[in-house]
Amino acid sequence: MTPDAVPSRRLPEQQRSKVRVEAILDCAAELIARDGIDAMTMSELASAADLRLPSIYRYFPGKTAIVQTLLERYETLVRARLIESIAPAGTVQDAREVISSVVRGYWQIFRDDTTYAAVWSAAVANPDLARIDVENTRQTSALIADVIRGVVPESMQYDVDQLVFTCNHIAGSTVRFATLLDPDEAERIVDMLVGHILPTALGLSGTAKS
Repeated sequence: MTPDAVPSRRLPEQQRSKVRVEAILDCAAELIARDGIDAMTMSELASAADLRLPSIYRYFPGKTAIVQTLLERYETLVRARLIESIAPAGTVQDAREVISSVVRGYWQIFRDDTTYAAVWSAAVANPDLARIDVENTRQTSALIADVIRGVVPESMQYDVDQLVFTCNHIAGSTVRFATLLDPDEAERIVDMLVGHILPTALGLSGTAKS
């Protein structure tokens, strides 16, 4: 793990400190989205957050710690949206609706917060953070697999966890790609993803299972 990775950060205990840390993270996300992680300096971040540089280093030993903390913040939001979206699927149509709700919720996060894509790009450029992102994807995939397992065709049951894991990666990559496109085209691509690509890949393109 890199020298300035998150395990060495100082976690805020008082409410005032928590508010300060959130303000630092907000400023960092905006700077990363505007200039990229390589261009952002800790001094620039301190200036944007209206803090002295030692105050930044008090909580974050470096940029890697900031990026991972931002990634964790977004992953917490994604997981909360996921839990809201999933329910046991008794039919193929139920499973399709779960997939659609999950992907559209993820798309909404990216669409509404332009800093997310930049933070994710900064995170996966670091091998340690990329591995954490893969593990996060694996965990969310397991939740989805559990609720659609019963309606996935029998011929695909032998490896449904790996199949959902792969589809989850495809969905994430497609959503992030969509943020680079014209809004109308982006929406059409997300519609195609949830309406055709993922249901076909998961064997959910047929009629409801009785």
